[in-house]
This record gives sequence, structure tokens and C-alpha cells, in this order.
Amino acid sequence: MKSLLKAVALLALPILAGYLAWLGLSGSPQDTATLAQRLNQELQGYHCAELVANVGADGAVRVVGHLPRMEDLPRLRQSIEALPGVKVAEFELAVRIWPHCETLALLKPWRERNLDGRHGLAIKPDTGHPLLFTEGERIVIRLQQADFDGYLYVDYYTADGNVIHLYPNRREPDSGRQIRAGENFTVGERSAEGWEIGPPFGQELISAIAVATPLYPGERAEFEPAAAYLPQLRQLLEARRDDPALVADFLFLETAPAP
Repeated sequence: MKSLLKAVALLALPILAGYLAWLGLSGSPQDTATLAQRLNQELQGYHCAELVANVGADGAVRVVGHLPRMEDLPRLRQSIEALPGVKVAEFELAVRIWPHCETLALLKPWRERNLDGRHGLAIKPDTGHPLLFTEGERIVIRLQQADFDGYLYVDYYTADGNVIHLYPNRREPDSGRQIRAGENFTVGERSAEGWEIGPPFGQELISAIAVATPLYPGERAEFEPAAAYLPQLRQLLEARRDDPALVADFLFLETAPAP
């Protein structure tokens, strides 16, 4: 019996040694994670960003999306290129400062609904420079209403973290009226007191929301901090998540001092 036990023990030793060697080669769960998993984990470390990584079979990586700060770009590049398994990395990134990055994330589902469903809500500035306003220029926004009768809410997010509620607004004739399906509509053109570009300059954002019934009663204060407005807007939109007659659009632009 002792000889049999000894033989079994001797037979088990190579198996145990092989198992331990396999554990050593396998390493920790982090070491065994796929390159895609490691990339996604790395990308999660950036607040107010939208980043997507595509991985090729040869270890080529392409990262696209946006970050909230210019200084995040070299940090991201360095961290991705240092990951095991990355042979070459390409980056197609934009900077979307706060509050613009938060506004993008908030309006994304309703903008996708607008585009995918071809509802037709469209927004563009009325200027000779499609994406550039210079100091002293009047802000005139041309819109096309979605394919349903409803109400428009047009907001202008400034470079310093504030929001101007362009429409509805007491300066606009017939402010807050119902707008017909497909109607071409202008904000800032007919008002006696308009809005002009001034400092601070930089990246700014215009958003438009179309909804069949009023999003909120009356008008908000013309100016307010985006930090106060965005949580309230989130609640208003979430309360209507299943409303098919609610879509959004947005447009980035740059402002600059007069030449």
C-alpha cells in the first residue's frame, strides 16, 4: 500500500508542477486581458470624453472621439502607445470643452433619433463664415423645424461655461409659439435687441430641441450657468425619453476677435 501511495505521489508531482508553471505563464487577470479590454479600461479614465478604440489583428490601434482638455491629448497618446500589444497607434481626436462635452452626451440620443429617423430638425448659423463668428457680428441662427408641429428651444453655450437661452426669449417676436412641421425659422434676425459676439472667445455650441408639447412653461432667465441648467434639462428630457416627438440637433462654432 505504501508503495502504491508513493507511486501516486510521484505521478502527481509532474502534474502539479505543470499546473504551477501554467499559472506562472498565464499571469494575473490583467495580464491575460485582451488588448481591446486593456484599451477600453484605459479610455474609461477620462471624464466628459467620448472615446472609441478599434484594434487590428496586427496590433494596430485607432482611437477616435473627443476629450475635454487639450492637455489630455498627449497623456492619452502616451498611455495607449505604452500598452503591451500595441504596435502602432493612430489618433483622430477633437477637443470639446466643458460644458459642451456634457451637452453632447446629454443630447446624443435625441440627435441620433433626429438623424436616424430623418425628422429634419436642422440648425446652422447665418453668416459668411459657416463655423466662425468674429467680434461684433450679430448672432443669427437659421433652423428648420422637425417633421411635426411643436416647440423649439435654442440654447447658446459659451466658452466660459454659461448658457444663453436664445429661444424662447422675450426679445423674439411671437416667442414660444408653436412652429409648423418643416417650417424654416430664424432666431436673432427680427429682434430689436440682438446678440453680438464678444469675449471670451473660443469654442462655442448652439443646440436646438424640438418637442410636440412645451418642454417647460414660459421662458427661463436669458443667461444662467450651464452647471445649473444642465441637470434640470437632463431631468426634463429623461421624463420624456419615450416621447417619439422629441429630437435635437447641435452645431459647434468658433468665435474670434475682430481682425
